[in-house]
Amino acid sequence: MNIDALSSSQWLVVWLITSGLFGLAIGSFLNVIIWRIPNNLSILQPASHCPGCKEPISRFDNIPVVSYMLLLGKCRNCAQRISPRYPLIEILCASVWVITTWRLGLHVHTIGYALFFSGLIALGAIDIDTKLLPKKIVYPSGALLVGVLALSSVGSGEYNRLRDAAIVGCAYSAFLGAVWFASGGRAMGFGDVRLAVWLGFAMGYYGYMVSYFGLLLSFFLGSVIGIAIAGISHGGRKMKIPFGPFLAAGTVIAIWLAPQVHDFVSRTLNV
Repeated sequence: MNIDALSSSQWLVVWLITSGLFGLAIGSFLNVIIWRIPNNLSILQPASHCPGCKEPISRFDNIPVVSYMLLLGKCRNCAQRISPRYPLIEILCASVWVITTWRLGLHVHTIGYALFFSGLIALGAIDIDTKLLPKKIVYPSGALLVGVLALSSVGSGEYNRLRDAAIVGCAYSAFLGAVWFASGGRAMGFGDVRLAVWLGFAMGYYGYMVSYFGLLLSFFLGSVIGIAIAGISHGGRKMKIPFGPFLAAGTVIAIWLAPQVHDFVSRTLNV
């Protein structure tokens, strides 16, 4: 195949496929993080193994999604059931990488956002399981995003985007901190306040209106889905529902839809 002859649309397909493969691989690693971090275990040692028989998983049996399907969701050695959440996390991560590449384009900061969103997937899953947002994930993933966005801004000379991102990050955290304090910690945990710094930074890089949209969307998703979950499970108003996944979802969707948000604001204000 003549590489030089590829059109822009063909190159986009190549990059989307590449992003999907990276996403699958990182999704497989996220499964390790989701299990080990809350249990205070090393994410590097020992190698992946079956939690039932403790038998190490071979490379052939550790191919994202494919191995799960070939093994029919069971350990090859002891036939213990493997949770379907493993391939679901891998598929979700791959989808996020593909959509992020498609929506943000081929830029340096796109990689930073894809990695940050991967961290949000891990945090969301852990929050659902434990009602906690581990600092071991929040701080490194957030710092990585800031570093990549700073590098991108230096390369493009758009330092104002970093300024806006920092302002929104502080404002978002302060707002959620006020909600946390006013509710006595009942509305959300303090981990959500810590996470909000990085979420705000991520959205602020795309502008104030995108950040505002992300905030509204997060609370909307949390309210509607939270009420639905409480109703279905008969948990009532006292049921504690993790807010981290909704904050993450609102942020990711807002960044994906940033051009549409800006276009809507411009048409509405006639500017």
